[in-house]
Amino acid sequence: MKNIVFIASLCLLIGCDPPKDQESGCSGETGAALFEEHCAACHGEAGEGIDSLGDITEAVATLGATALMDQILEGGNGMQPIALCETDAEILVEWIQKEGL
Repeated sequence: MKNIVFIASLCLLIGCDPPKDQESGCSGETGAALFEEHCAACHGEAGEGIDSLGDITEAVATLGATALMDQILEGGNGMQPIALCETDAEILVEWIQKEGL
């Protein structure tokens, strides 16, 4: 019991990645963290794309949440699908739309 309390206290002090939900495979990460991990390498920090590839600013402005979800989970238009659970994909889409990328 002391070990569990110590480990939990240590995690609170230094920070730990949120554990994945073993049943759903969801990460529990924020939209910003999901974007950084899965999107920013191609789409840039502000969605402007890297070397004129992957600019998502227009798509985000014109597509609805359902179309963005489909693009993320199924890929297309030169983009590979991203292996996210539906909940993480929803969090990511909500964040992208809120940020107005």
